Amino acid sequence: MKNDKRDPILVGDNGSDQANDALALAKLLRDALGGPVVRASISPRESDPADGLRELAVEHRAQLLVVGSSHRGPVGRIFPGSVGRKLLRGVPCPLAIAPRGFAGRAQALEAVAAGFDGTDGAEHAVRAAADLALKAGATLRVVAVLDTMGRMYLGPERPGVMKTLRTELAKRLDQVLESLPTGLPREARLLSGPLPRTLLAEVADGIDLLVVGSRASGPIGSVLVGSVSSELAESSPVPLLIVPRRAPGQPAGESSQRSMSEADEAPGRSVRSGRWRDAETSASSSNT
Repeated sequence: MKNDKRDPILVGDNGSDQANDALALAKLLRDALGGPVVRASISPRESDPADGLRELAVEHRAQLLVVGSSHRGPVGRIFPGSVGRKLLRGVPCPLAIAPRGFAGRAQALEAVAAGFDGTDGAEHAVRAAADLALKAGATLRVVAVLDTMGRMYLGPERPGVMKTLRTELAKRLDQVLESLPTGLPREARLLSGPLPRTLLAEVADGIDLLVVGSRASGPIGSVLVGSVSSELAESSPVPLLIVPRRAPGQPAGESSQRSMSEADEAPGRSVRSGRWRDAETSASSSNT
């Protein structure tokens, strides 16, 4: 295996079947994104696992952090465990969550969906999804949803207000679609309804990955989910990728691209006393 100086894809590994789900998703995304896939395990005796993963993600400039779902969740659905829930409250890079049982099912990245509600964060998610789909040779589906539950306009003026909002959302959607790379197979759907429920129903069939943005009030460059992303992370039937906010003017998909140290580059060599190893080797999982 050749050394890969691109930023790593970090996988949270506790030795469980759910960690294997995360590893399978990481390898699938690696085929499009490039970079080494490495597994990281944090011993609860020495550090909170979520805090330890955040620290490693920052230290090694991870382009992506991937975790599995809880063993208590239903097979075929996302249901974050305690570590995943903590990461949803803040992680310094894009966060991907694999459904339970993902490693045991057929895996492909042929259709990527992006949720869009007209916000800047959603626009960034669409651009990130487009970049990933282009690299993977996949089709992009942009699902724009006018959230009827989030628009509590009552009285006789409601139909007119909702029509205006739908028109504005359609205009914003057209602008985003026109800005995407040429040659990217794409389709768009404009729907109305409760946002999480409508989006989940749309991606339940024929979609391999759902990409959404982070909460608008979160820190730039960090994933911080709001109520919609949180609900998606509780029940999505497909892998979920949550992208951080970006600074104004920062291109979508921009990363640090800092060269890693020799210890980082060497396949199979541990970093931080055995907590970080290349996924292509048999990885030891904890410090003692």
